[in-house]
Amino acid sequence: MKELIHTQQELSELIGCPGREQDVRRYIQNSIASYTDTLQEDAAGNLIAVKYGRSQKSDVILLDAHMDEVGFMVNHIEGDGLLRVSALGGVDPSLLPGAMVQFRVDSENRNTARIIGVFGSIPPHVKNSLGSNGGPLKTESLSIDVGASSEAELRELGIDIGSTGTFFTPFQQLGKSSLMGKAFDNRSGCNLLLQTAYRIKEEPIDATVLFLFSSAEEHRQLGAGSIQLPLKPAAALVLENTTATDTAGTPAHFKVAELGKGPALTLADTKYVVPERIVNSLKACAERHSIPWQYKKPVYGGTNAATISTGGAGIPTGIVSVPCRYIHSPAGVLRVSDLEHTANLLYYYLHDFPQNFA
Repeated sequence: MKELIHTQQELSELIGCPGREQDVRRYIQNSIASYTDTLQEDAAGNLIAVKYGRSQKSDVILLDAHMDEVGFMVNHIEGDGLLRVSALGGVDPSLLPGAMVQFRVDSENRNTARIIGVFGSIPPHVKNSLGSNGGPLKTESLSIDVGASSEAELRELGIDIGSTGTFFTPFQQLGKSSLMGKAFDNRSGCNLLLQTAYRIKEEPIDATVLFLFSSAEEHRQLGAGSIQLPLKPAAALVLENTTATDTAGTPAHFKVAELGKGPALTLADTKYVVPERIVNSLKACAERHSIPWQYKKPVYGGTNAATISTGGAGIPTGIVSVPCRYIHSPAGVLRVSDLEHTANLLYYYLHDFPQNFA
C-alpha cells in the first residue's frame, strides 16, 4: 500500500498536459525499465514496454493508460503580465475562478521548473456593479495572474505563447482511506501499470504483456491512434480513472460509479461498446479471486478503447477504472482500497489469461 500511495503522489504532482507529457514519460521510463524486457518511445510520444511471458508462444495482452491530464495552453499575453489560456481537454469553466494553476517551464537556467498562478475573478460585489453576472462563463474570458507586471517579465520567467500548465493541487491523504490530488485521471492508470510490472517481476505469469503509456488522450485520443505495436495482442485492457458521482443529492440513476466498491467495469461509453466476452471474463476473474467490483453505468465518457479496438485487424478491448470524485477539476478524491482492488484484478486477469478469456 505504501508503494501504491507513494507512486500515486509522485505521478499526480507532475505536469503533463496533452502532447506535453515529457516529465511523466521520463518518470515512467526510469521506473519501469528494469522490470520489462524492451522499452521504446515512438514519434507520437507514446511509451511502449514489453514483458515477455514464460515461453515464446505466450499469448499477448495489451494494457493502456494515458499519461496526460487536462490543462491549459497560453494563447495570449496581456501587456500587464496577465495570461489568457485555452483549455486542453474537458474542463468546466465554472470551476476556474480562484483556482490555483502551475505552468511548466524549461528549468535549465532557472531555479524552478514551475510557475504558480491563479485564475483571476472579479469579486461578486464589483461584478454586480459592472453588470457582468450574466451569461455562461468561458475559459477564454478569464485571465491568469502569476505575479508578473509585464510581458517581458513573463518571458523572463519562461512563459510564452504555447506554454502549458495545469491545476496546482498538493497531494494529500484524507482521513484513513482516501487520497486527494490533481491528475488522478489518468495517473491512477499509470500507477496501476507500474505496480503490475513490479508484481510480474516478482510473481511471473505465462502471458506476454505490452504496457502502453499513451499520449494526448484528453485531446481526441491522438496518441493511441498512432501506435505501431511490436506484437499482436489477443486482447487489450484500458486502465482509467472514471467519474464517481456518488455525492449528496445525486439520484441513484445518475451514479455512474461509487467510491469504495472496487474497480468499475465499463459496458459501453460514448464511443465504444465493450464485447460481452471481455466484460464476462473480467467479472468471472474478480469473483474467482474475491475482488469487489461494480459496473460503470453506460453511456458516459470516452477512453482510448475505441481507438485501440479498431487498430490493425481489431483488438477486443475492455475498460477497467478506478472511481474518482471530481475528475477534470482542481482536486480529485479516491479510495485507496479501490486502487488496491483494481491492481489485484489486473494482476489476476493477466495471471489467468488466456484461460479466462476463452
